[in-house]
Amino acid sequence: MENRLPNVLVVGSMKCGSTSLCRDLSAYDDIYTSENKEPNVLLDITSHDELRERYETVNVDYNGEKIIIDGSTDYSKLDFSSIAAMNAESFLGNNIKIIYIIRNPVKRVISHHKYMHIRYAIGTNDVNKDIYDNNNLTDYGLYFEQIKPWIETFGLERVKIVTLDRYSNDQVGVINELRAFLDLPKRDTIKPKINNQTHSLKVIPVRLQKWTDSKFYVIYLRPWLHKIGLGKQLERVRSALRKKKQINFLKLNDESERFIVAKVKKDNLKLRTMVLDEDYLFIRAWFR
Repeated sequence: MENRLPNVLVVGSMKCGSTSLCRDLSAYDDIYTSENKEPNVLLDITSHDELRERYETVNVDYNGEKIIIDGSTDYSKLDFSSIAAMNAESFLGNNIKIIYIIRNPVKRVISHHKYMHIRYAIGTNDVNKDIYDNNNLTDYGLYFEQIKPWIETFGLERVKIVTLDRYSNDQVGVINELRAFLDLPKRDTIKPKINNQTHSLKVIPVRLQKWTDSKFYVIYLRPWLHKIGLGKQLERVRSALRKKKQINFLKLNDESERFIVAKVKKDNLKLRTMVLDEDYLFIRAWFR
């Protein structure tokens, strides 16, 4: 049986462009990302046998590519990053590589807030209120603290941090930079399309959304449907169930922006020695 365990983890950060990044990397015939980009296998795994079984199910369409990506952004969330890094080393070994993409933390909060309210009906339409009621909105912008367990576990040489800002400005260059990090040859690259925002208000009903996010659906039912050739039909059903949802989100005010910056600035600037100079210029610019 082919080894379908990932050798690369794109661990986040949430709402920072990891979906676009995984899609663009896997556009090449030597990189594979599963249909379910975020299987979150490493958060609750208990044995090597379970690990192999879970990834066998998740990576059902794997076809011998050199690189297999698990793009679960939960792996870098403050609540889970330590256990995810520990399990990655225990079950996948210390030769895997980690990619971490980050963005302006204020913009990330706005995107995160819209995503949670649209998809799960969490919070209100007022981000200025919700940043005080939901600490995750700001805490998931503590990029240094979130990636720290991964660096401590695997070493900085196996962790690559890039900003969405630089990726947006030089997508072709960053893709080939990441390919070099993964020991892959440079390839001619068609300019990818960034898709890092919650840009659509067409959503399926919240109860159904929560069910399709359940462990049973994500780990077992969805991969099985794709395996037996019903994946396209499944997506058609989901599309048919999507309803247009008009929400008038209030704009982030200056006081709220200062609150976010005060909470994350010191943390983000600690990335100075962990990123390229080009990325750090963007990080500094976030706080001017």
